[in-house]
Amino acid sequence: MLKICVWEVINIITLQEVKEYLRVDYDDEDNFLQLCIINAEGYLKDSIDNFEIKIKSERFKNKARLIMMAIIQDMFDNRDLTTKENEKYKLIVNYFLLQMKYSTYD
Repeated sequence: MLKICVWEVINIITLQEVKEYLRVDYDDEDNFLQLCIINAEGYLKDSIDNFEIKIKSERFKNKARLIMMAIIQDMFDNRDLTTKENEKYKLIVNYFLLQMKYSTYD
């Protein structure tokens, strides 16, 4: 069984929310989805300066939740991460990240 360490996770989204978003109604993928949640949040933290300050803004948090869901869906659906179909999708994700990185959230 995969053991996941979650001490630094802010819990922007829950496993249940991710399962509802992905329409997964079984528990077989829970460990993998939890790992995706941790890594999606880590990706945002590593990509965005002052993440811990900005996440206090509801507007920023809503964007973070949406972008995390999109990242998690991409990890879940495309485990090889090499498909060309997602090029447009990845561009949208990058635009969201740029907004979140450079906008002020007071």
